[in-house]
Amino acid sequence: MFPRFTAAFVVLTAVTFFVATRSPSPGIVTADEPKPSGPVPDPTLALEGGTPLPEGAWSITFPWMVKQSVSFVSDAPVERMIGAVNFSDPGIKPLGTVALDGKGGGTGAFTVTLADVSTLSTERDEHLRSEMWLDAKKFPEVSYTITKIEKLKPTVVRVTGIWKMHGVEKEISALANVRFIEKMDHFDAPSGIARLKTKFSVSLKAFGVDNPYVGSPAVADAWDVEMVLIGVIAKP
Repeated sequence: MFPRFTAAFVVLTAVTFFVATRSPSPGIVTADEPKPSGPVPDPTLALEGGTPLPEGAWSITFPWMVKQSVSFVSDAPVERMIGAVNFSDPGIKPLGTVALDGKGGGTGAFTVTLADVSTLSTERDEHLRSEMWLDAKKFPEVSYTITKIEKLKPTVVRVTGIWKMHGVEKEISALANVRFIEKMDHFDAPSGIARLKTKFSVSLKAFGVDNPYVGSPAVADAWDVEMVLIGVIAKP
């Protein structure tokens, strides 16, 4: 049975958003092993696709609505748990905003409350928010403040920012696909839509969650966070 709890999430922010990747470290080469040859694969290639955003400076607002998707996975050696942000209750405030400077850069911010994080188990959600885990009473929100956006390819950016969770702030960088969608039914966006897709990992221990079950066969330390968001673009 999964230990009493689970989950770590989060957002935001948004804008943001990104896919962290790392080239494999070179290993020891023996006489019986061929030496690696050729260029290291470009991680941005797998993210390319879609129509680039129109040139120029843009403000992008990501509404709090059910069309957004923010999910996370704890894939421990024995148990696997999946959770997500519940967007069923429309919020007054947006999920996040991003400002693009028209020169390939930008900033942004996203915020999610732990009360809106669900693992499809009421008991498990209660443990997630307890003092032994994310302590939602003391730290009710998870946020991501984007400090830098780098345009690497027409539809690929690297986003760097500060992820704040459980009272701890750390820099997280990820790759993201950002593409332009002209229009979509039942979505008011006169100037078009920005679709952002990214994936990255968050370590519970790195953010001060020191429950003894973290890193056990039931609860992974590293949680994979994936976001697919749509935002309304407008001139700033």
